[in-house]
Parts: sequence; structure tokens; C-alpha cells
Amino acid sequence: MGGAATDAAVRVDSPFPHPPRPDERVDLPRKRERWSEQKLSAYRDVADQLWQRIRRRFAKAGAASG
Repeated sequence: MGGAATDAAVRVDSPFPHPPRPDERVDLPRKRERWSEQKLSAYRDVADQLWQRIRRRFAKAGAASG
């Protein structure tokens, strides 16, 4: 979409971030959605692991007292 000047300006190391190109703006919601799905999946995995540890611990405690 951008011309040669835009492409060259993006490649120059600059302390100032360049504004997103139109094609980058379109992709941002998809990136956020993927990130959200990955984060939610990681939370679910941790919650499942914690529940398994809790169940094992209380199953052992119940067996020892009963």
C-alpha cells in the first residue's frame, strides 16, 4: 500500500514508533483475539492443574482420617 518512501521510512531505526499501516490495523483485532484465546487457555490449564492437586490432597487427607 505504501510507496517506496513509506517503506524506507519504516526500515530506518528511529526512536519514534511509526504509525501502523492500514494492513497492520486490520490485523490487530485478530492478534488480540489470538492472544486472548491463548491467555484464557493458559488460565484454564492452570485452574485444572490446581483442582487436580486439591482433589488429590483432600483425597489423601480423607483416607488417612477415615
